[in-house]
Amino acid sequence: MNKIGYACITMGMDRNYRTLRAKNISDDYLKDIIEYNLNLLEDTIDYNYNNNIFLYRISSDIIPFGSSKLNTFDWRSYFSNKLKKIGNKIKNYNMRVSMHPGQYTIINSPREDVVKNSINDLIYHCDFMDLMGLDCTNKMIIHIGGVYGNKEESIRRFVSNYKLLSSNIKCRVVIENDDKSYNINDVMEISNIINVPVVYDNLHNEINNYDHNSDIYWINIAGKTWDKKDGIQKIHYSQQAIGKKKGSHSDTIDVDVFKKLYNKLNNIDIMLEVKDKDISVIRCMKAVGE
Repeated sequence: MNKIGYACITMGMDRNYRTLRAKNISDDYLKDIIEYNLNLLEDTIDYNYNNNIFLYRISSDIIPFGSSKLNTFDWRSYFSNKLKKIGNKIKNYNMRVSMHPGQYTIINSPREDVVKNSINDLIYHCDFMDLMGLDCTNKMIIHIGGVYGNKEESIRRFVSNYKLLSSNIKCRVVIENDDKSYNINDVMEISNIINVPVVYDNLHNEINNYDHNSDIYWINIAGKTWDKKDGIQKIHYSQQAIGKKKGSHSDTIDVDVFKKLYNKLNNIDIMLEVKDKDISVIRCMKAVGE
């Protein structure tokens, strides 16, 4: 059985996570916003369970400025019980979650300050999942980063900086092919060096293609990077938005196109990257009989 999931915002609940501007930061304001966001996360986990959705990507924005020195509020201690409660629900529901640090988390940057900030961001994401008591099958997905005029040197820098990460971060990190710089073959070569799982992204491969092999071929190749400790292999699936910039995700999933790939998969976690989020997940699950 393949699980199908979505990322961050839940359309069926019509509620968004709250944030704030840097100029408005205060401990009291942060406490109120984080409390709201954690309550929403718990409600989202319940919503997913009630709709038979067992794969979900948690928003990085739940803790505003989570990796920044601007956030001086000790949210880790203050909300430790709440985070543990949410984590217990996730485990009791047999749900798998992930997080996806953003575009500024670039550990292969030639700038030391960027690398330091990127590692701090990974620490934040890892702490969040650790505080929920989740095991290492619940992953953090990152891209390799920039090329900076020399891809081979940039890859060596990624490998070198990856080795500096703590063991609890390494156990969660997964690398993904992107739509500009690092194709699926690049990412597989890096994986072979540092022994880290690979998430295959079909749309990124369509745009930044290494060869003409099929999605299934590369999914099978990437699958070899997933050990038992990493859990079930995970892929990202999306469709190009018609008439929009290359790489733009579609508003909804064309179920007939999705089914052609789905029916060739066995025991894969499929993260849909689509604008209507859980709506497409529910439609796809009905279409494939899950």
